[in-house]
Amino acid sequence: PPFYSRDVSEMYDAILHKPLHLPPGKSEASCHLLYGLLQKDQHRRLGAIADF
Repeated sequence: PPFYSRDVSEMYDAILHKPLHLPPGKSEASCHLLYGLLQKDQHRRLGAIADF
């Protein structure tokens, strides 16, 4: 998982504040999808109300 940590508090902090880094070797389409779904700004996130 992109923000995994054994320390739950550290993991939550990473989810909220750290940028998403994906490992190399993933397709451009899959990276675009993950960046869209995991967008921190709820108004820009893929699947937000404005997308429908």
